[in-house]
Amino acid sequence: MSDAPSSQSTRPRWLPPAIFTLLVMLAFLAWRVAGGPSASSESADTDELADAGAGVSNIPGFDPASHAALDIDLTRADKAAISGTVRDEADTPVSGAKVCAMANSRALRGLGDDSPRCVRSENNGHYRIEGLWPVPTEVVASAPGFVPGRWFERERERAGLGRPRWETELQLRPGQTREDIDLKLHAGAVKVSGVVEDIAGGGIEGAQVFANLSHQNPARSHEIGAAVVESGEDGHFELWTATGELQLSASAEGYAEASTRAVAPAERVVLALAPESVLLGKVVHAETGEGLPGVVVESGGGASELGETSGVVRTDAEGRFRITGLPPGSYKPIARGDTFYGEAEERVFLGLAEASEPLVIRAHPASYVVGHVVIASDTEGEPQPCPGGNVSLTLPHSDRDRARIEDGGIVRFRGLIPGEYEVDVRCDGYLSAEHYPALSLSEGALADATWEVSEGLALRGLVVDDAGEVVADVDVWAQPVSEGEGARERSTRGGSRTDTDGSFVIAGLLPGRYEVNAGGRGWGGGRPSPEQPVSVTLDNESVDGLRLVLPAVGGVRGRVIDTSGQPVAGVDIQVQSGDRRRRGASSTRSDEAGKFELHELRPGELRVVARKGGSTMRAPGTTDDDDQGALVNIEANAVTEVELVVARHDRELRGRVVDADGGPVVDAFVSAQRMSDRTGASGSRENFMVRSAWRDTPALTDQDGRFVLDQLPEGTFLVFAQRKGGGEASVEGVSPGDDVELVIQEGASLAGVVRVANEGALPDRFELSIHGEAQSVWRRESFFRTQGRWQIADLPAGHYEISVTSELGNAAAEAELDAGQQLEGIELTLQPLLTLRGRVVDLESGEPIPSIQVLANTSGPSVPDPERKNISDEDGRFVLEGVPSGMVNMMVMPLTGGESSYETQWLPLELAPEPTEQDLDDITLIARRLSPGDAPGDLGFTLEDRSPANDERTIVALVRHGGPAAGTGLAAKDEIVTIDGHDIRGENYSRFFALTRAPAGTKLSLGLADARTIELVLGPARK
Repeated sequence: MSDAPSSQSTRPRWLPPAIFTLLVMLAFLAWRVAGGPSASSESADTDELADAGAGVSNIPGFDPASHAALDIDLTRADKAAISGTVRDEADTPVSGAKVCAMANSRALRGLGDDSPRCVRSENNGHYRIEGLWPVPTEVVASAPGFVPGRWFERERERAGLGRPRWETELQLRPGQTREDIDLKLHAGAVKVSGVVEDIAGGGIEGAQVFANLSHQNPARSHEIGAAVVESGEDGHFELWTATGELQLSASAEGYAEASTRAVAPAERVVLALAPESVLLGKVVHAETGEGLPGVVVESGGGASELGETSGVVRTDAEGRFRITGLPPGSYKPIARGDTFYGEAEERVFLGLAEASEPLVIRAHPASYVVGHVVIASDTEGEPQPCPGGNVSLTLPHSDRDRARIEDGGIVRFRGLIPGEYEVDVRCDGYLSAEHYPALSLSEGALADATWEVSEGLALRGLVVDDAGEVVADVDVWAQPVSEGEGARERSTRGGSRTDTDGSFVIAGLLPGRYEVNAGGRGWGGGRPSPEQPVSVTLDNESVDGLRLVLPAVGGVRGRVIDTSGQPVAGVDIQVQSGDRRRRGASSTRSDEAGKFELHELRPGELRVVARKGGSTMRAPGTTDDDDQGALVNIEANAVTEVELVVARHDRELRGRVVDADGGPVVDAFVSAQRMSDRTGASGSRENFMVRSAWRDTPALTDQDGRFVLDQLPEGTFLVFAQRKGGGEASVEGVSPGDDVELVIQEGASLAGVVRVANEGALPDRFELSIHGEAQSVWRRESFFRTQGRWQIADLPAGHYEISVTSELGNAAAEAELDAGQQLEGIELTLQPLLTLRGRVVDLESGEPIPSIQVLANTSGPSVPDPERKNISDEDGRFVLEGVPSGMVNMMVMPLTGGESSYETQWLPLELAPEPTEQDLDDITLIARRLSPGDAPGDLGFTLEDRSPANDERTIVALVRHGGPAAGTGLAAKDEIVTIDGHDIRGENYSRFFALTRAPAGTKLSLGLADARTIELVLGPARK
């Protein structure tokens, strides 16, 4: 094997669409920090700021210096105080209530002391809390027998341009005392108790436990607060809250924070905390090497099942920092000052209770921007500030910074690296300009900018249920419908929530045609939407009097038990239906009695299933090829009872984790994922799931390297061990009762340099992706001013595809790694980015299709094309700019919302680096065969998972007995190559789904690789 693989682009293996689109980007918080190596104050020099001359459009009445002066130096500011009274619903004072003030941790920007300050209310219900940071602060109160409450006030109406909102944070000022901060507690609470313990065993006394409500009645979300308690002897705690699902978290000195979900009431909640790891280092001026004081350092950790990874601190007088309370894992810290920015060159791996070697972050001169968002006016009066929203500054192929619009329309960006930033302004209820001038920033610039918004048109109306009663706190949204000659015209979309009287306002819209709908759109579902949206046209005036009628709903109530009749607690309950409109509030969690309830479900037949650890829980004696759960018939205005019987989860799996020399590994975390026995399963899903942060808390090995995994079902498992400081091991096909040994090999690494073709130049910033298909490894790192150097460490052995993208171009390579190998010297020579021209046409007729958006995966956030050239015009033509060469995944999707006649298509393309302007073959789209929201008919067969062995083939896994495909001649292992005469191989793979998503009764013609043709009629949709 060569030590330095070729950088020639070769075709990577097939990537699933979920990995493609708009890959997860770095999103840095805009923190306010110190300016330079000798700065003793956090604030930028306001005189310099006023004279910066970098403004976009200065409007009379705004003084940049005065706005900058509002940027408080928290290290010097006087503390604030609050006082008030706690009462119950009858206005009776509540004595002994625990009242806590919780500072907004983002606003503190790394000062560290963001723990709640709590007191007990006196006999008359009065309380007073002093020593509060002058930042936005949430105030909550709790007492036994009461649902926790919090302070809130209704914001004033905003000139009819949006739904009034509830303010739930006090805006505290230096030295201020806010009085009459009264809180109300409501009766009807239930008790939640549990224990906080060390992950290795033993209770933790004095831990702080927070209980936040989730999936509760949104109409009361502004008045229900978090319960805050401390664990007592042996780590036990007790709190009172509303009935329903909770998110609980716990923190303690010397430990990483941990969280879990529970359903109240509950008696056995366990919060397991891992001993903290510590990140040490120093931030220095990149040119002088002098330590930088007061700079905010963020840990840069990713998602973790073991605790919170986003520690934030400020450097001391010598530029040193120490981030505590971290779980074991990998970190790439970021340093950001007002006019400085830096990143660690390499990722740091921390083991359990491990402190890092001191690292050095070189911070480079950067820019500080104070902007103001104002509402344009036709009158001669001074423009008014935007009441709220956000502004994004995007550096193409690099980064996006987003900042909240503060009081007075002010927005602040700190530590912006040099470059030309695209500007996106979102002011609540107002219309942004079609395009804002780019903001060009040099090193160390202090800039002010003003961005105007205007009053657009509005849609106003009412949402009611099927009985005509108003519905509060439900989502309402307006989707633009643009097509034909207007395909590339600018359009707007908007959303709101209904007020307590069911009314809504969607403001800041352009003229045009819209589909307006209402319901729930979150992860957990919500109120089902009407069958059809309301179509409305905005000309030059707003439209009033819209009426959206939500359909009648029902519910399901039940419990989960195992074969011995014992309740199964803490498992996810989900509603499944081919018709997505039927799902409604489609997920919840079983309580300690195994009980659950789901409401707001659309009437009709649907399936209720229980899931645990990423897998569907099975009925006794069944396999993953069988339907699981129970079919229930939901009736309007009624609750259906159901009982789910699942196989027992009472098996254990034991084993030992050792190193390459056979010695015990005492700090490895071990988890297991049941391997699917579905015909055609490849195991790739299990590899992905076992590495994800979605699983339960893993087991920690003991001093002999041994571990026990319990509460497992029957089946075989993929067992995965990982030492968070580096190294991993996995074994497939392990059964409960086995004693398995996992050998952790030393992690391998890849390293090299990025250069520009024919120039030898180095990119200022680049992003590198490492993908190992067989290992289910996907790593993504950004590098800033490293002289082109890069390194990715702690990789398991295997084949990897390497790709890099920057503003100067892109490159790709492949490498083969052995266990523990340190492969260096990989040169990645950037090729110029491409401009692509193409046309979208109908698959059957060949006619051009307008209003189709074409997107290509890029490194960093996508920047909207102000000319909308990536949207097909009336001739179906589009232009894409800044596209990398090599393997590119494209998404071709309609803009026309629910009225679209076409399916979205995923298209993998291999693009040569030359020429830099290329014409694509026509992209064919498939006319939608299924009405939006309807369930597709049943094929009667399943497919094998795609894998490196069959990444371009559609192979039948199972023909279901008695299904539509039975008796047609189709059999397992048959390869389907065409559907209705259309090729579905290779880059056309996504056509399979578009062509088979059709109503029951549709006749399909399947062409097989052996030249046979199978005629198949779709059966009724499966539940």
